[in-house]
Amino acid sequence: MIKASKLIYDFDREYARFNTSHAKKLKLIDKVAIINKAQDILVRYAAPLVETDSRYRNILIPIEEKGVELKEVRKSDLYTVYEGKSDSVRVLSNRVSIKKEGCGTKELDVTLLRTDALNRARNNPNWKSSFAWEQVIGDGGNEGLIVYHEGDFEILKVYQDYIRKPQTIHIPSLSKPSGTYVDWNKETITKDADCELDKGYADVIITNLAVMIASSTTNDTNKYALKIKEIVESSQVSTI
Repeated sequence: MIKASKLIYDFDREYARFNTSHAKKLKLIDKVAIINKAQDILVRYAAPLVETDSRYRNILIPIEEKGVELKEVRKSDLYTVYEGKSDSVRVLSNRVSIKKEGCGTKELDVTLLRTDALNRARNNPNWKSSFAWEQVIGDGGNEGLIVYHEGDFEILKVYQDYIRKPQTIHIPSLSKPSGTYVDWNKETITKDADCELDKGYADVIITNLAVMIASSTTNDTNKYALKIKEIVESSQVSTI
């Protein structure tokens, strides 16, 4: 957890170093919006890397949800559709509890396949979903997660591990004298909400990303993306 007040303080300090004439022009609500955008960039950059880079995993552990049961949307003779989580940024894994009459129950991982590979697998007795072979395949669709049982077994429950969106950062206590403000969604905010990410390193990245966002004058998306990569991957405090 990182205090919202610390992120504002760090942003003010770093932004003033590079934009002295503009630093005082930013309103509190503008700073909060910039910091939330920086948080969003960090989460979306880091989420695909959590399984290969422990640094990003550590940053996002506070917003990792484990073993969340998915709601069934509809079923057919060959598959069942489950509703994805609305706050999900990246799915890490899916697991099913299944049973077959006379064979008991099992818990298995769901192997996700894309269209071509999925069609081939479903038509191959060695790769299609099978209770005996302990193989369950699935795919993501507009409705959610599609888990194929092919009429071979019954799906009891589906569980998902995923990275969720962090809470929106707010700091109305710095708005004097009212202690409130109206945010960009026209909602009146009365309570502070801190950054949920791990404080070990995320605060530095968020601060530097926020300064970049506030200072950016380029419409070159490639240059912008490269700067984000440089900031997130750097281990230096001063990267701007």
